Amino acid sequence: MIIGRLPYLNSEPFFRGLSGYKLLPIMPRDVGAMISAGLVDAAIMPSATYFAMEGKVFPLKDFCISAKGPVRSVLLFSRVEITKLAGEKIGITKQTATSSALLDVLLRKAFGVHDFTYTDDDLYSRPTAYLSIGDEALYLHKRIRSFPGYRVYDLGELWYDWTGLPFVFALWVIRADMDESLAAGLARDLAFALVANLNDLEGLVEEKRRKIGLSRSEAISYIKGLTYRLGPSERLGLVRFRELLGF
Repeated sequence: MIIGRLPYLNSEPFFRGLSGYKLLPIMPRDVGAMISAGLVDAAIMPSATYFAMEGKVFPLKDFCISAKGPVRSVLLFSRVEITKLAGEKIGITKQTATSSALLDVLLRKAFGVHDFTYTDDDLYSRPTAYLSIGDEALYLHKRIRSFPGYRVYDLGELWYDWTGLPFVFALWVIRADMDESLAAGLARDLAFALVANLNDLEGLVEEKRRKIGLSRSEAISYIKGLTYRLGPSERLGLVRFRELLGF
């Protein structure tokens, strides 16, 4: 079985120590296309992509990546207040699928901001605003002093303040045509890896936190702020996001 492996610290609880599978590096925005093309059998899929592919993929148990409040790795860096982004250009990381959709929902429906334009500019180009995700967001936030004039908005926090619900950024899925026994086996292996890794947070974060520039305590705090299993409130948050996107 070929599994798409996201490159981020927040997905390591599922992948560290996972064996018996071919792990293929993949970015969030490419998950849907690679599963559709048969290049990947299972992956952590951005929730917005999942809504568009229901029927072609099935959720794998209740595994997810979500946050109830600040997520710390989906950040909007902005030189103006978020309510003043009308008519401005917003750089968007090329890695994202769901986070850009979340930003769009928040701007238009939570803050009533319209007529903005998305660009490929990164933060180093000094756009009016820039959306960053994953380890890049953690890295940039750690170095925010290098970007004077920017304030930072955490999209997980903005969503929670607006809806009172957790935000599910991604969930594990498997191709709908895969054998049920393979799905069950992968689910067992993921559950084992998740428990083992969350019980060894120091070992889990060590390699990636050095590359990002986080202290051990910062990296552990980051992982502890995430939720990896869907509960009732996470499911409600997922339904709410789906409704807002019009699926």
